[in-house]
Amino acid sequence: MLDYTEIVEGTLTPAKKEYLITSVLNDVITMTALQSNRQHLELVFNIDPKVPAGLIGDSEKISHVLKILVENSIKFTEEGGVNVRIGFRREEYGVNLIVDIRDTGIGMTDSQLTQMYDVFYQADSGSSRLAGGLGLGLPIARGLLNAMGGFIHFDSQGQQGLLAHIAIPQGVSDDQPCIVLNHPERFCIACYFKPEKYSCDEVRGYYDGLIMNLVEGLSVKGYQVHNFEGLLKLQRSQTLTHVFIAQGEYQENPDYYEKLAGTLRVVVIAEREFTLPGKSRLLIIHKPFSALSVANLLNGELGERGFAEDQAAGRKPFTCVGIQALAVDDEEMNLVVAKGVLGSYGIQVDTCLSGKEAVAQCSRNAYDIVFLDHMMPGVDGVETLKRIRELRGGIYQDLPVIALTANTVSGAREMFRSEGFTEFVPKPIERTVLERVLRKVLPKDSIQYSTQTNENAGAALPEPTEQLNQPEQPQVLEAPEAPEVLEAPEVPEGKPSLPYEELTKAGVNVDLGLDYCGGEEDFFREMLRIFYAQGADKRAELAALYESANWPDYAIKVHALKSTSLTIGAEKLSAYAKELELAGKKKDTAYIREHHPILLRQYEELCEHFAGI
Repeated sequence: MLDYTEIVEGTLTPAKKEYLITSVLNDVITMTALQSNRQHLELVFNIDPKVPAGLIGDSEKISHVLKILVENSIKFTEEGGVNVRIGFRREEYGVNLIVDIRDTGIGMTDSQLTQMYDVFYQADSGSSRLAGGLGLGLPIARGLLNAMGGFIHFDSQGQQGLLAHIAIPQGVSDDQPCIVLNHPERFCIACYFKPEKYSCDEVRGYYDGLIMNLVEGLSVKGYQVHNFEGLLKLQRSQTLTHVFIAQGEYQENPDYYEKLAGTLRVVVIAEREFTLPGKSRLLIIHKPFSALSVANLLNGELGERGFAEDQAAGRKPFTCVGIQALAVDDEEMNLVVAKGVLGSYGIQVDTCLSGKEAVAQCSRNAYDIVFLDHMMPGVDGVETLKRIRELRGGIYQDLPVIALTANTVSGAREMFRSEGFTEFVPKPIERTVLERVLRKVLPKDSIQYSTQTNENAGAALPEPTEQLNQPEQPQVLEAPEAPEVLEAPEVPEGKPSLPYEELTKAGVNVDLGLDYCGGEEDFFREMLRIFYAQGADKRAELAALYESANWPDYAIKVHALKSTSLTIGAEKLSAYAKELELAGKKKDTAYIREHHPILLRQYEELCEHFAGI
């Protein structure tokens, strides 16, 4: 209502700040991923890799508009999917950012399309609003776009889905492409999706469009096949580096793809709740599917030494011989996780809880690498890094300092590097990212690979168990795109002895929590105990900061809660903490006062479920 009031009164003033377009898209994808998808819609996020990386405008308002429209498309689509496509057009002032949001929902009548441009229009204000149309968010979206000098146009052919076409004028601060693939010439990719499994032909078009756009935009050699025999033929004729398959295709022949993963990378595009067997060598990109997730996976795997070497090295366990590390975080629980994960690589780890203490530790000890929380109260990560670099006349200028952060958006690497960090690792720590960073920044002679090799590597592939379809010529494409990539979690075989059902009812994604704890049930149990033991004190800290209206430190504390909650798989609490973190940064006291009591209640109720674990 506050947004709407500003729009009607004409007092809304858009910002003109530099931002990364990939960050906006990643924000919308994250919002979508946290929502329930009971209809199991296919949600596809596509972006032209050549969109300028740095734009000038109001990223928060653009993100708000996209969230409104995507949420409404999901609401009024019962089967099929939603496709978000971001492109651009050059103009004298910079670019027009072009966004098309299509769905396979109920669409709109001609009458509704005409009326919806009225200021106060709602397609149906009664209890049967699923009859058609968008909701109350539409006037807000239109008002925000108008304030930014943009516009929106809707189209619906015979009530067969809806297209929202948006254009927003933006300045350009960085004309480099928003997505760049390192050494694209080294990749040869196959994509295998069966079109007949989709209830709507439009959905096949969503996936084909994303894959084609990536291949062309990133100059990658790529092929697309729609049956299993086409994939086999492609393997015989091309030297593939990656095969992307849908979850259903994997489940038809899991043994085949596990053997195939001994010779190249196999990536499964899967539903959020899907996990692979503990010994699997495959990778997962969880839906919603996006160009960013593909590009991030490919860039994360390549490294600087070349694909072939990193591919071979990445499959072997390794230890970091003689490496002494310092981990710095204001949350004890995060330090326990960091020490446990780093220790599994043979790294000796010291820990401390503040930036000031970290500087003192570095002045007394010689560390090979430092993992530093980016967002801490008092002396934050950036200031701590600056002081460490200045110690002893600058002898730590080349010391690898890795940012630990829960705010991981596309383009974050450049941001942290500009602040002086060597690299960054997201919290909760993902082992695939950590291993890439360790191999990159540590001396090569400190990385010792196990002599153990994959027992199935190089073995003949099993005969496929499915009935082959008619041969199909592979469709040649030209290139891929990019965000969230998780390696297959090594969950212990069999059902955990933890109160799985009770934790799930409490809102804990046990599989996710186990994944972040390296698949170790005892480690996960210890995290739950620490979360419970610290709960009362943490809630008291939040309450004190709230009562004193200390919003900067309040934002830091809920930021920490966002990270620790996600570490144990409490996704709902983590998402709620994120919203309050953003409100704290903006000093949105009205939002904080409304939602702070709800956060504390959710936090307390969750802790109650962990008593006695």
